[in-house]
Amino acid sequence: MFKTLLASAGVGAARIDLVLDDSKVTMGETVAGKIIAVGGSTEQKVDELTVKFNMESYHGKNLNTIQREIASIEVTDDDFVIRPGEEKVFPFQFDCPFTLPVSSVSTKYYFDTNLEIKWGKDSKDRDYIDVLPAGFLKNFLDGFQLLGFKPKWEGLLEDDGKFSQLIQFQPVKQFRDDFEEVTFIYQTRKTYKGVKGYFEFDANTTGDHSVLIDMLNLDEMSGKFKFDADDLATPEKAKEKIEALVKKSLTQIEMK
Repeated sequence: MFKTLLASAGVGAARIDLVLDDSKVTMGETVAGKIIAVGGSTEQKVDELTVKFNMESYHGKNLNTIQREIASIEVTDDDFVIRPGEEKVFPFQFDCPFTLPVSSVSTKYYFDTNLEIKWGKDSKDRDYIDVLPAGFLKNFLDGFQLLGFKPKWEGLLEDDGKFSQLIQFQPVKQFRDDFEEVTFIYQTRKTYKGVKGYFEFDANTTGDHSVLIDMLNLDEMSGKFKFDADDLATPEKAKEKIEALVKKSLTQIEMK
């Protein structure tokens, strides 16, 4: 009886652990693993075993925290009894959606596993996982790396439940003397055909008129971009397309 009371308060209760085969998953592919439930010091009845796939990030404009449940994965809908010291293993599998924002500087993903115990304290487990880009989006982001652009900050914009991902890059090679940062916003739900969205470039300004130039936004350039399948066929082609856009914008800024 005393052990039962302790278990209801969480002392010596059953515990849960999600063990993933990999800490990374490419969007559109499957992550697998197993869930291990281990009995505590007394017999307990488990009402439910669930895993929720969640995202956390920041809003790209107002910096408010964004937390969303992406999916709820059914492990077993049957209740069961777990005896003291008993180990139960459940297979786990999750198909990662193709249209998610990728893991980046601010955007993170994790699985919340919950062992709901009747008349007791539930056991919980949290496991973070990186969602990697695929297809044209991967080539698009790889193109920035080849060009020498390093992610500086990143956030999300949401419109009617659909996300766009905002990434600020800092040039560390070719354009490091030309730009303070470059920003690209792309629609995450349409990257299976190409990548499109908006850009904003902020040039470096020096000299006697630099303050005035900055006040009048003469050192900035913004607009729309659209890269199709041919533009993003390889990371090298993506690099060339991005480089051409950056050079064109730099010329336009200099002509202001």
